Amino acid sequence: MFCVQTEGRGHMTQALALRELLEEAGHQVVCVMASKSRRRKLPAYFRKAFGVPVRELASPNFVADKNNKKIRVFASIGYNLLLLPTFIVSLVKMRKLIHNAQPDYVINFHDFLTGIYHALVPRQHHFIATHRSYLAFHPEFPFAPGRTMERHLLKLCCEIMAAKAETRWALSYRPYLPNHFGNTAVVPPLLQDIKPKNHQDDGFYLAYMVNDGYAEDLITSFDKCPPGTVAHCFWDRRGQNDIWEARPGLYFHPLSRKKFLDHLRRCRGVISTAGFETVCEAHLAGKPIGLIPTEGQYEQACNAVDAEAGGIAKRLGGYDLAEFVSYVENGKFRPGIQTEWMAGRETWRKIISETVA
Repeated sequence: MFCVQTEGRGHMTQALALRELLEEAGHQVVCVMASKSRRRKLPAYFRKAFGVPVRELASPNFVADKNNKKIRVFASIGYNLLLLPTFIVSLVKMRKLIHNAQPDYVINFHDFLTGIYHALVPRQHHFIATHRSYLAFHPEFPFAPGRTMERHLLKLCCEIMAAKAETRWALSYRPYLPNHFGNTAVVPPLLQDIKPKNHQDDGFYLAYMVNDGYAEDLITSFDKCPPGTVAHCFWDRRGQNDIWEARPGLYFHPLSRKKFLDHLRRCRGVISTAGFETVCEAHLAGKPIGLIPTEGQYEQACNAVDAEAGGIAKRLGGYDLAEFVSYVENGKFRPGIQTEWMAGRETWRKIISETVA
């Protein structure tokens, strides 16, 4: 059984890739639980991918500011406390889902509700938790400087989401030594449909944002780009189901995995909020990458530090396409060096054979 936090496309990408690897090894995904958010709609491609029902349950999530840009940490805590009765109902529904599915393993893709459930309810299945943030417990992980309280909150959230997990998979841009610490293994990204250097340059730029409030920044900076610049942005603004041409040459697309990956293979460079999967996919395709951590999201600030330290991406001062275009066109991109690690399907086959009986 998969339990997937559906904020952004990253966890959904991981789930799709792991399902493929598990089925290749003779296992079967019998049930999928997706966390439900009022801010977002679950993409149709994810609903259709598994061949089993995808059940949506209300789960704790972040609260953004009025412009849907910056994450408000304390507002998120208060908001989720007010929704406790709703989450209790979700826990009861989750227990029923697990009882009916009778899984041998539950794999949590960083969903809060799933962690709480496993902290509270005795179980008869194995529990695996996977996410990038479990690297926060590795002695060599480069945290974003300062922000000590947010560092502790990040670790606390990880402990909750992996409560009583027998195994934690810490997804990483690059290898770390030691590659095992405690019950945690440092593992390559879970990617699908991307092959090293399987790309071309059709001259346009690709943008991705988790929170659609960054659209205004992208539009403003696009106006400062050289004449003839073309950019395609993928977002999940609720109710925006068609392509929107915000400026001549600047297009906003609703999330579509197939379409996004097609644009990724053909673009000149990728500018994105500092998640994980998009960065890995772009790096594997050999693209220059500009990263903007989502404001207020400490995890993304750490992602940007780590990606730049590994020579994978460049941190930008804001969601500034003009800055990124200048950076790429002037040849300032430093080629990445982690493609062998990121294309780690053989590593994952070994992990599955050793972990999933």
